[in-house]
Amino acid sequence: MEVLSKEGYIPRMEIGELGFCESCVLGKSHKQSFPKAKHTTKGILEYVHSDLWGSPSTPESLGGAKYFISFIDDYSKKLWVYFLRTKDEAFSKFKEWKEAVESHTEKKIKCLRTDNGLEFCNTLFDDLCRKSGIKRHRTCTYTPQQNGVSERMNRTIMDKVRSMLVETGLGQEFWAEATSTAVYLINRTPNSTIEFQLPEERWSGQKPDLTHLRRFGCTAYVHTIQEKISPRAVKGTFLGYPFGVKGYRTTSSDQSTATQKKKSGRKNVTFDTQLIQGPTPLGAQNLSDVGSEGSSDIDGHEISSSDADSSQGGATTPSSVDPIDVTSDDEEEGLIFNEEEEENETETLNKIDDYLLARDRERRQNVRPPSRYEDADFVGYALSAAEDIETENPKSMTEARKVLIGNYGIMQQMMR
Repeated sequence: MEVLSKEGYIPRMEIGELGFCESCVLGKSHKQSFPKAKHTTKGILEYVHSDLWGSPSTPESLGGAKYFISFIDDYSKKLWVYFLRTKDEAFSKFKEWKEAVESHTEKKIKCLRTDNGLEFCNTLFDDLCRKSGIKRHRTCTYTPQQNGVSERMNRTIMDKVRSMLVETGLGQEFWAEATSTAVYLINRTPNSTIEFQLPEERWSGQKPDLTHLRRFGCTAYVHTIQEKISPRAVKGTFLGYPFGVKGYRTTSSDQSTATQKKKSGRKNVTFDTQLIQGPTPLGAQNLSDVGSEGSSDIDGHEISSSDADSSQGGATTPSSVDPIDVTSDDEEEGLIFNEEEEENETETLNKIDDYLLARDRERRQNVRPPSRYEDADFVGYALSAAEDIETENPKSMTEARKVLIGNYGIMQQMMR
């Protein structure tokens, strides 16, 4: 309107201020943009972000998990992940994590931010937080942006997991091992939100040792003692770092072995970081460490998980199969019969012009009638039988007895 007035299209006097327009609000309403979140936490465990990832359609891990719950310390950005089989395990995992971190740091959790999922909003969670003095921050309905730290971390984890599985060729059942390794590396990677410090160093105050890191999915040769003339190593695949064990987590198609990493050296495991299995899935294989599936202890080794401890056991894996050359005979037969196939194709093309679907299509044999007609024979028999019945249903016990006596007499006459 101001522009039209300046250009002389309308008089200046006819311009006025527009008040509140309900029609505009109803017709143009949209979600508000979210500014960049700012947290002013000054110490560890003052503010914790948590979220649950997974769904019933998620492929089961080797330990039967379909979900994981994550906890992120806002001050250090340290990340923990616990694997769950069902959502109702979220409370027990939170309680386990809470007791562990508070015992290790001698500090208390002050505030917990989650969404409104029923795994977080229930009586058990509310009672525990009320007794422990933990303040609850929840998101608004259908507003996951208010829990952006956890949501973005879930995306970061799963981006890494998908890439690791694709590169190594491992099956989807290894997603928990890949998740555990991804979390282990995230805690030892510079984070831009804390001025490129390592979350593990900011949490514990000590520089973590990174010399033991290896490439996920690379070939691992695990030292083993067998017969006198047997090989002294078993070939497997590196899967990560077990919780509570100074060792590596590997798979082996031969047997399950506990790979320890001695302080004097790590010569009992030899890695070939350039050799990766490739895009062919390996399937379920034996796990060769004694740690749990993707755990992280409070000392800076990754998350604790009952997923592998409880039911992972030792799933067997078929030994590797040498590639078979199947091209020679098939190709020769294909060359011999190429001419006949071409003649058949030309005959088929000539018949297309005269083809009618209703007339020339192949007829189905033994077609089963629709389910609503399956009992048609029984109904027809019942109707025909009902025509022969002249008597009506008895109206009293006396009539029923008379009918029974009459039927009994008829049966006796027929038997004579």
